[in-house]
Amino acid sequence: MRQIRYIKLSSLMFNIALICVASYAILENVGISIDNFGNIQRPLLYVAAFCLIPLIGSIIKKLKRKEYFLSCMILFIFFGTFLYSTLINRDTVSGSGVIYATINLFLYVIELFILMVYAAENNKIQSVFNLIFRYALLITIITDVIIFTGIVHFTNGAFETYLIGTKFSVAYLHIYLLAFYLLKYLFGKLLRLRQIVMLIILSFMAIWVSMRIDCNTGIIGSILLVVFVLIFRVCRDKVLKVFSSPLLFIVFIFGSSIIAFLLERIIHTPAISDLITNTLERDLTLTGRTEIFSLYTLKMTDHWLWGYGYGNVYAVSMRLFGYADAQNALLQWVLQVGIIPIIFLILLWANIMYHVSMRKDLIKIMPIIALIYVFIILGTVEITYSMNFFLWMGLLFMWSHQKSYN
Repeated sequence: MRQIRYIKLSSLMFNIALICVASYAILENVGISIDNFGNIQRPLLYVAAFCLIPLIGSIIKKLKRKEYFLSCMILFIFFGTFLYSTLINRDTVSGSGVIYATINLFLYVIELFILMVYAAENNKIQSVFNLIFRYALLITIITDVIIFTGIVHFTNGAFETYLIGTKFSVAYLHIYLLAFYLLKYLFGKLLRLRQIVMLIILSFMAIWVSMRIDCNTGIIGSILLVVFVLIFRVCRDKVLKVFSSPLLFIVFIFGSSIIAFLLERIIHTPAISDLITNTLERDLTLTGRTEIFSLYTLKMTDHWLWGYGYGNVYAVSMRLFGYADAQNALLQWVLQVGIIPIIFLILLWANIMYHVSMRKDLIKIMPIIALIYVFIILGTVEITYSMNFFLWMGLLFMWSHQKSYN
């Protein structure tokens, strides 16, 4: 006789909240292609909040423990400094838009934090990885079918866009999927031949799609992820221990922004210049990046500490640089909220890396560590510290605080 499986109400509410929060991250740029999609994004957070209400009581009890204290304190200070930046910049460009954007970010981060703590405390880590992998796979399949069949065309002015946003959104989604596939099959068991074949297919698919949509960043990111994974698989614990170090993490974060200011000198070396113009077929300004970086320090005068306001980035960047954004992951955040809130955000992320480094079974979380470093490197010339980046750091936080179950 077939048994009927019942799902606990708490598990159902948790899964709905997780899908809503993951959707907020993965579908972050859909509004570029679909008008008024932004009106759906905040209700996703409201639904997640409603589903998390029954869990808050048990979570608060867990947060009183020593292992969560420092993370909570840094997060609280980050929110405080972020809010101050928002309040002093609320009339800079978009007015109430800054307030709304800040509320969205706070809701997203708080809900993500609650979900990750609950998953860590209730043995739901593998379930979280599996659910996000399946969801990312579904979105990827739908996006690719539309791209290769051409049944729907999306545009934003004169530019071609795609279901989930720009060409970067599409390319990055394939890289996420590759990493989550590895997570699904590395968590607790070795890869079999069938899974290795599937991994190769996903890797080639990520590169092929990036070539199809003319996204060199996606090609480089896919190759970087494969290289990091191979290095981590071969060298295992020693190299993983080094790359999970909070100090190295901070060096990479700040290094990616320092390199931006040296970029013009770097690209005018003969070998790099030849690579950019002949192989990648791009101009030596890297689509205006060197122009932005040369103006950045001047335009940030009197705004280094508190930025121009979160949610103001497009209008501010167009006014200051003549381009849509700062073209560097860290500089983009400094432009919006200033150095002080970002210092606490980086400290929060570094604290997560510290807890990760204390674990002995780092090979299980290796794909996320690789993914983090890939997007820090790409962040030198792209905007990669998105809501997805917050999601990955949340997954590291969850994994590093997991409990042992027999």
